[in-house]
Amino acid sequence: MKEAYLICSFKNINFLINSQNLNLKKSNKLIITDKLAIYIFLKKEGFKNIQCLDHKFKGSIKKNLFIKNYRYFDQKLMSIGIKNKIKIDNVRINSIYNTFCFDLPRLYAGVKFILSSLDQVIKIHRIKRINYLDDLEHDFLSKTFYRKVFQFHLKKKKVFFSTFSNTENNFNFLFMFKKIFLQFFFILNEINVSIIIVKFKKMFSDIYFSSIKSNVIIEPALDLNYSNYNIKKTKFVDTNEKFLILFENICLKNLNFENINFKDLESIFISYILEINKFFEKYSKESLGYLEKKIVFKKLKNIYWGQSPSFLIRNLLILLKKKYKIFGVQHGGSYFVTEKDLMHKHSDYFFCDTFLSYGISKLFDKKKYLTKTKLLHTGSFKEPYISEVTKIKNLIKSNIMYLPISLNNFFKPNFQSSQTERFNDQIEICEILNKKNSYRTFVKVLPMSFYKKTLINLYNIETNPIYIYLEKFKNLVVSHNTLRTAVKKIRPGILICDFFSTPIYELANSDIEIILILDKNNMPKKDILKVMKQRFYIIKSPKEINLTLKKIKQKKNKKSNDFHDLYYKSKLNYRIN
Repeated sequence: MKEAYLICSFKNINFLINSQNLNLKKSNKLIITDKLAIYIFLKKEGFKNIQCLDHKFKGSIKKNLFIKNYRYFDQKLMSIGIKNKIKIDNVRINSIYNTFCFDLPRLYAGVKFILSSLDQVIKIHRIKRINYLDDLEHDFLSKTFYRKVFQFHLKKKKVFFSTFSNTENNFNFLFMFKKIFLQFFFILNEINVSIIIVKFKKMFSDIYFSSIKSNVIIEPALDLNYSNYNIKKTKFVDTNEKFLILFENICLKNLNFENINFKDLESIFISYILEINKFFEKYSKESLGYLEKKIVFKKLKNIYWGQSPSFLIRNLLILLKKKYKIFGVQHGGSYFVTEKDLMHKHSDYFFCDTFLSYGISKLFDKKKYLTKTKLLHTGSFKEPYISEVTKIKNLIKSNIMYLPISLNNFFKPNFQSSQTERFNDQIEICEILNKKNSYRTFVKVLPMSFYKKTLINLYNIETNPIYIYLEKFKNLVVSHNTLRTAVKKIRPGILICDFFSTPIYELANSDIEIILILDKNNMPKKDILKVMKQRFYIIKSPKEINLTLKKIKQKKNKKSNDFHDLYYKSKLNYRIN
């Protein structure tokens, strides 16, 4: 019988490699994974018989299928939610749609990709048995859910399905010591006057008449940390940890999902969310009760959030919108300037009365995506803080900083090319820069991701498989700092970025020459692209890097600050009062 092993979490990689019972390396059994990072790591460790499901869906085919599945399941969620509303404070709420919109349509599309790719692997390798490590899960989709999905699908395909678990004790004292030491060292490196001021201001706002506030900022505050808020009237409230405990204890622990029979993939999703919805009323009442202990609602006027609201708080925001003004704040790039409007409508705009944006494309369709939400162009609250870095002079022209941007998870797709395609670009960029003897090249990675050969943040590794490969490039120096500190230390004359992301906004006003590779599956709108070309060297492929470096030497690009001024610069003296 031809069998294979399916692994979906990097947490289990050492168990898979070291398990004497499995002995997968010597037996050359087929290993299947949805994570490119796992595929690359196992290849590096000498495993040869591996299949990565991400390889099967690429480019515009993946994008079009994603949009189709996303839209379909978004509509399905709305219709199911309308039929199964709950009551909170005598208000009937579409709890299913509020909780699961944006996330679940993406996860539904991801499951469709995984199963379709798995079918191809099963057919090519004539697999009759799959042993699953039972390790795929998401915030609200449990391991049980994904186990049921694989079990149901493989039964239809007449493939025997079994599960096994990681039996190793993952606690490692030496690893924990390294992690604590690195965190301490990182804080020492990153501490500065601006951060201290931000921290102290927040601390005083919580102490100063802490219970009587007219404004509440929901953590994580992100850009709101740098906003002009009235200390006397503003309180920061962190609900995530408490709400997650409530959700797990009330909704997930009481879930009766094991013995349900399903007719198709869709029914697995629907049955699961209907089961969770049975407990939403109790969860919502208890989470509202927790908020009432933190906030004096009689004095409250405005609620601000700085990050796309998580599934844990969305129903409360919809409820509170009926009594208080709710403001959402842009916290990164791509809003109003790419096709991601489709998702941002469900992740952000839906949960506020007013959205404070960096800037907006003339081609943004307000009628389609902002039906009931007011838009206010404030620019970024963080911009004055970032401008301290962008004012740095005496840049070193021979210093290049390469900034690889995190890849999109295959099981939760987004508007971008596949992990495989983007990773290949990142490898090619590193190969080109590694040969540049006339330049000194730095690669800025996400802080606290790894140290030498010790992998610390496994989520960062999963979405940045390039980190596993970096040690091969002997001429590249790795920077583990934040972007702000890395720029201050390296003073790069040139920045290379492989995806249109937040750092492009942050450094647009600097004197750094910026080379930007645009993903053909996440292109900016035409008016945005026109402005970007006046500031950045826009290229389609790493193959254009050498020619672009020559252009920079010859100073063939005119610098314009229009992109920064229109789409990032702080525009209004906005005050939270």
